[in-house]
Amino acid sequence: MTAAPLALALLLLAAAPSPGLAAEPAKPAAPAKAAATTTIEAIYRNCQFSAGSAKLFFRDAQGKEIVASVMTKAQRTGMAPDEPYVKFPEEMIKVRSSSGSDANPAYVGKRFLLVFDAEGDVKEIRLKK
Repeated sequence: MTAAPLALALLLLAAAPSPGLAAEPAKPAAPAKAAATTTIEAIYRNCQFSAGSAKLFFRDAQGKEIVASVMTKAQRTGMAPDEPYVKFPEEMIKVRSSSGSDANPAYVGKRFLLVFDAEGDVKEIRLKK
């Protein structure tokens, strides 16, 4: 036997499963850990809208101001489908109302639930029912 066929035969023997030794079944992947989140209640105060994004201003129960940077659906045009963004009711924004604010007056003063991720970034804003 020449070297090439001998090497091929050895490779085939090494790759062949041993009789009596069943292949170990693949283990299922561990489920992804859910990211830790924190939810707080805050009152909607104002909005500043620009071409690229909007800033929503809230005040929590301790009087601390919370600013959430968001993008409307129109502003997200062209983003990758899996790119993260803050989910929020877009009706909160009413560009240039008569008061000079971009906040929809129907929502100003209402209570919202703000969901923060483990890094402290707002990920979702929901009207409190």
